Amino acid sequence: MYRQENGLGKAVACLIHGEDDKTRIQRRFNVLATSADIQELAHHLRGMIQLLRSEGIPLDYPELAKDLYLYQNEDYRSQVRLRWGQDFYRRKKQQKQERKIQMNKKNFYVDIHVLQNRTPSCVNRDDTGSPKTAVYGGATRARVSSQSWKHAMRAMFSDIFEKKTLEHVQNVW
Repeated sequence: MYRQENGLGKAVACLIHGEDDKTRIQRRFNVLATSADIQELAHHLRGMIQLLRSEGIPLDYPELAKDLYLYQNEDYRSQVRLRWGQDFYRRKKQQKQERKIQMNKKNFYVDIHVLQNRTPSCVNRDDTGSPKTAVYGGATRARVSSQSWKHAMRAMFSDIFEKKTLEHVQNVW
Protein backbone atom coordinates (compact mmCIF):
# COMPACT_ATOMS: atom_id res chain seq x y z
CA MET A 1 0.00 0.00 0.00
CA TYR A 2 1.09 3.55 -0.65
CA ARG A 3 0.51 6.66 1.42
CA GLN A 4 2.25 9.96 0.82
CA GLU A 5 4.35 11.32 3.70
CA ASN A 6 4.43 7.93 5.43
CA GLY A 7 8.17 7.40 5.26
CA LEU A 8 10.06 4.33 6.37
CA GLY A 9 10.53 5.51 9.98
CA LYS A 10 6.83 6.32 10.46
CA ALA A 11 5.70 3.09 8.84
CA VAL A 12 8.01 0.91 10.94
CA ALA A 13 6.88 2.69 14.11
CA CYS A 14 3.30 1.63 13.27
CA LEU A 15 4.39 -1.99 13.67
CA ILE A 16 4.75 -1.47 17.43
CA HIS A 17 1.53 -2.50 19.11
CA GLY A 18 2.81 -3.25 22.61
CA GLU A 19 5.87 -3.70 24.80
CA ASP A 20 6.58 -7.13 23.28
CA ASP A 21 6.84 -5.62 19.81
CA LYS A 22 8.85 -2.60 20.91
CA THR A 23 12.24 -4.26 21.41
CA ARG A 24 11.84 -6.62 18.46
CA ILE A 25 10.89 -3.90 15.95
CA GLN A 26 13.37 -1.40 17.36
CA ARG A 27 16.19 -3.92 17.00
CA ARG A 28 15.21 -4.70 13.38
CA PHE A 29 14.94 -0.99 12.59
CA ASN A 30 18.37 -0.25 14.09
CA VAL A 31 19.98 -3.07 12.09
CA LEU A 32 18.35 -1.76 8.93
CA ALA A 33 19.28 1.89 9.54
CA THR A 34 22.91 1.13 10.43
CA SER A 35 23.59 -1.01 7.37
CA ALA A 36 27.12 -0.49 6.10
CA ASP A 37 26.24 -0.43 2.40
CA ILE A 38 23.31 -0.54 -0.01
CA GLN A 39 23.47 -4.36 -0.40
CA GLU A 40 23.11 -4.93 3.35
CA LEU A 41 20.34 -2.33 3.49
CA ALA A 42 18.50 -4.05 0.62
CA HIS A 43 18.69 -7.38 2.47
CA HIS A 44 17.16 -5.96 5.69
CA LEU A 45 14.72 -3.68 3.86
CA ARG A 46 13.20 -6.61 1.97
CA GLY A 47 12.15 -8.28 5.22
CA MET A 48 10.88 -5.01 6.69
CA ILE A 49 8.71 -4.26 3.65
CA GLN A 50 7.24 -7.78 3.80
CA LEU A 51 6.42 -7.20 7.45
CA LEU A 52 4.75 -3.85 6.64
CA ARG A 53 2.70 -5.47 3.86
CA SER A 54 1.57 -8.31 6.12
CA GLU A 55 0.32 -5.75 8.67
CA GLY A 56 -1.32 -3.61 5.97
CA ILE A 57 0.77 -0.55 6.85
CA PRO A 58 1.20 1.90 3.94
CA LEU A 59 4.58 3.29 2.86
CA ASP A 60 5.66 6.24 0.73
CA TYR A 61 7.53 4.32 -1.99
CA PRO A 62 8.67 7.37 -4.03
CA GLU A 63 10.25 8.81 -0.86
CA LEU A 64 11.86 5.44 -0.12
CA ALA A 65 13.29 5.33 -3.65
CA LYS A 66 14.78 8.81 -3.15
CA ASP A 67 16.22 7.73 0.21
CA LEU A 68 17.77 4.62 -1.35
CA TYR A 69 19.33 6.70 -4.10
CA LEU A 70 20.84 9.08 -1.51
CA TYR A 71 21.91 6.17 0.74
CA GLN A 72 24.31 4.95 -1.96
CA ASN A 73 26.38 8.12 -1.48
CA GLU A 74 28.30 8.09 1.82
CA ASP A 75 27.95 11.88 2.11
CA TYR A 76 24.13 11.63 2.33
CA ARG A 77 23.85 8.32 4.20
CA SER A 78 23.86 9.92 7.66
CA GLN A 79 21.12 12.39 6.64
CA VAL A 80 18.88 9.54 5.46
CA ARG A 81 19.51 7.61 8.68
CA LEU A 82 18.77 10.69 10.75
CA ARG A 83 15.44 11.32 8.97
CA TRP A 84 14.40 7.67 9.37
CA GLY A 85 15.30 7.73 13.05
CA GLN A 86 13.51 11.01 13.68
CA ASP A 87 10.37 9.71 11.96
CA PHE A 88 10.55 6.43 13.87
CA TYR A 89 10.86 8.00 17.32
CA ARG A 90 8.65 11.03 16.61
CA ARG A 91 5.81 8.74 15.61
CA LYS A 92 5.77 7.05 19.02
CA LYS A 93 5.67 10.41 20.79
CA GLN A 94 2.78 11.60 18.59
CA GLN A 95 0.85 8.39 19.26
CA LYS A 96 1.20 8.91 23.02
CA GLN A 97 -0.08 12.49 22.68
CA GLU A 98 -2.99 11.32 20.50
CA ARG A 99 -3.94 8.73 23.14
CA LYS A 100 -3.94 11.43 25.83
CA ILE A 101 -6.19 13.63 23.70
CA GLN A 102 -8.55 10.72 23.05
CA MET A 103 -8.70 9.94 26.76
CA ASN A 104 -9.55 13.56 27.53
CA LYS A 105 -12.38 13.50 24.97
CA LYS A 106 -13.99 10.39 26.42
CA ASN A 107 -16.98 10.74 28.71
CA PHE A 108 -16.19 10.41 32.36
CA TYR A 109 -18.72 8.64 34.54
CA VAL A 110 -18.75 8.40 38.30
CA ASP A 111 -20.69 5.63 39.97
CA ILE A 112 -21.14 6.29 43.68
CA HIS A 113 -22.30 3.59 46.06
CA VAL A 114 -23.49 4.80 49.44
CA LEU A 115 -23.73 2.54 52.48
CA GLN A 116 -24.87 4.45 55.54
CA ASN A 117 -27.20 4.00 58.48
CA ARG A 118 -29.92 6.63 58.34
CA THR A 119 -33.33 7.15 59.78
CA PRO A 120 -36.10 6.33 57.33
CA SER A 121 -37.52 9.22 55.37
CA CYS A 122 -39.78 7.40 52.94
CA VAL A 123 -40.29 3.88 54.19
CA ASN A 124 -41.65 1.00 52.19
CA ARG A 125 -45.08 -0.13 53.27
CA ASP A 126 -46.65 -3.53 52.96
CA ASP A 127 -50.14 -4.33 51.66
CA THR A 128 -51.75 -3.28 54.96
CA GLY A 129 -50.06 0.12 54.98
CA SER A 130 -47.64 -0.76 57.77
CA PRO A 131 -43.96 0.10 57.38
CA LYS A 132 -41.75 -2.80 56.42
CA THR A 133 -39.08 -3.74 58.91
CA ALA A 134 -35.82 -5.64 58.94
CA VAL A 135 -33.58 -6.96 61.69
CA TYR A 136 -30.24 -5.14 61.50
CA GLY A 137 -27.56 -5.27 64.17
CA GLY A 138 -29.80 -7.30 66.44
CA ALA A 139 -32.55 -4.67 66.40
CA THR A 140 -35.73 -4.30 64.36
CA ARG A 141 -35.44 -1.29 62.06
CA ALA A 142 -37.56 0.35 59.40
CA ARG A 143 -36.48 -0.23 55.77
CA VAL A 144 -35.70 2.71 53.53
CA SER A 145 -36.63 2.54 49.85
CA SER A 146 -34.02 2.89 47.14
CA GLN A 147 -36.06 5.71 45.60
CA SER A 148 -35.70 7.79 48.74
CA TRP A 149 -31.92 7.24 48.71
CA LYS A 150 -31.69 8.33 45.07
CA HIS A 151 -33.77 11.42 45.79
CA ALA A 152 -31.54 12.34 48.74
CA MET A 153 -28.36 11.86 46.67
CA ARG A 154 -29.71 13.99 43.79
CA ALA A 155 -30.61 16.75 46.20
CA MET A 156 -27.13 16.62 47.74
CA PHE A 157 -25.39 16.68 44.32
CA SER A 158 -27.45 19.64 43.13
CA ASP A 159 -26.28 21.57 46.20
CA ILE A 160 -22.62 20.69 45.58
CA PHE A 161 -22.20 20.83 41.78
CA GLU A 162 -23.06 23.48 39.20
CA LYS A 163 -26.21 23.13 37.12
CA LYS A 164 -24.24 22.70 33.84
CA THR A 165 -22.45 19.67 35.24
CA LEU A 166 -25.70 18.12 36.42
CA GLU A 167 -27.60 18.56 33.13
CA HIS A 168 -25.83 15.53 31.69
CA VAL A 169 -26.17 13.54 34.92
CA GLN A 170 -29.92 14.22 35.24
CA ASN A 171 -30.46 12.88 31.73
CA VAL A 172 -28.86 9.60 32.78
CA TRP A 173 -31.15 9.29 35.83
